[in-house]
Amino acid sequence: MIHPHKTEGGYALIISVVIVATILLMLATISARRVQDGFFAAIHIQQIRNAQALAQGCAYEALLRRATNSQYAGNEIITIQGLTCVIRPSSGQTIEVEAQSQGCTFRLRIELTLDEPPKIANWERVSTF
Repeated sequence: MIHPHKTEGGYALIISVVIVATILLMLATISARRVQDGFFAAIHIQQIRNAQALAQGCAYEALLRRATNSQYAGNEIITIQGLTCVIRPSSGQTIEVEAQSQGCTFRLRIELTLDEPPKIANWERVSTF
């Protein structure tokens, strides 16, 4: 003779196990996704820092050239440790540089005083020129 109460208990146990396993799988997936997002954010921050360091090195090079040559007009590509950055054509007392690192762009605009040799009046990061 079959007892209906015993088979219903087995189904309830199987359904409970499936529900708990699904919830655990969802939590594991969410956790893995957050770790992945954090990893990619860290990589992006490092790429921005690399572009920033390259742009600053390029800016220092442009400032050195301007300090030694009052007619320095920029408009050149500089290589620093195998990476390149652009010193844009200079207009008056402004130096603009742009560097890229793995798709991240960093731009600087430096405004100089009229003194000879010039001093830095303003140094800022800009999104566009």
